[in-house]
Amino acid sequence: MAAIRRYCLWCCCDSAAEVRLCPSTDCSLHPFRFGRRPRPADKAPVPQLTAAERQGRDQQQAAHQWRLHQAQQLIDLADGAEVEQ
Repeated sequence: MAAIRRYCLWCCCDSAAEVRLCPSTDCSLHPFRFGRRPRPADKAPVPQLTAAERQGRDQQQAAHQWRLHQAQQLIDLADGAEVEQ
C-alpha cells in the first residue's frame, strides 16, 4: 500500500492535495491512492463480458499466440535450428 501511495505522490508531483483530487479514475491504482484499501462500496465493479466479447478476446489471444509462435520460428531459423510446421 505504501508503494502505491508513493507512486501516486510521484505521479502528482509530490502533492497530497493533487492525489486527493486525482482525475485519473481509469487508473487501476485510483481506489488505493490514499495508501489504504478502499471500502467495498468504493471498489469499481468488475465488468462482465458478453459471449461476443469473450469470443473476441479469445480470438485476440489466439492471434497473439500464433504471432509468438511465428516469431519463435524466425528466431530458430536465424539460429540454424530445424523448424517444425
